[in-house]
Amino acid sequence: MQAFIHDNFIKHCIHKLALLCIFLFIGFISFAQLPDDTETIKSADILGFEKIKGTPDTNDFQRFCYLSVHIDLELVKINAWTGKATFKGHVNQDPSLSWIKSGFKNQENLVYLQSIYSLSQLFSLKLENYMNRRYLPFMNLLENAKSKAVKEYNTELKNEISKFEAESDFGRNKQVVDDWRKEIIADLVKYE
Repeated sequence: MQAFIHDNFIKHCIHKLALLCIFLFIGFISFAQLPDDTETIKSADILGFEKIKGTPDTNDFQRFCYLSVHIDLELVKINAWTGKATFKGHVNQDPSLSWIKSGFKNQENLVYLQSIYSLSQLFSLKLENYMNRRYLPFMNLLENAKSKAVKEYNTELKNEISKFEAESDFGRNKQVVDDWRKEIIADLVKYE
């Protein structure tokens, strides 16, 4: 009788372990997918004109240039014992939707676009920090929380970019761009 109970216990443990492995594998696959048309830029200051390949919006009379960015999370690991997930935030920039008008390819506009990218990078680090402080041991909770947080932080990022664009007059006010850039860099240092 005792051997029967022991065998059932071992089978139960193996079954639970197999389910955990399946859920972890599914999680890694679902979190590892990036859109094919975006590029992840890792360093803070490597954005160049080669990353801006889109056709300028001729109906946009306010902007000289535009950078298409959004932030996302990558699942780095899940602790098998605790279920604690670790994430890495990153910025995706879409070269085909980013553009600069003819005659405006200059260092000032590159600094302006780099400031938008750096602001995006700051928000990706904030998102990463937020998610890494949470404890969500179940995959469906983890996926729901990740999706909700990414959406909220992307909305906050878009609002902050709009504020930056308005205050800097879309990069025309170089002093405001420089002030924002200094503040963004100071904030980025806090996350290193």
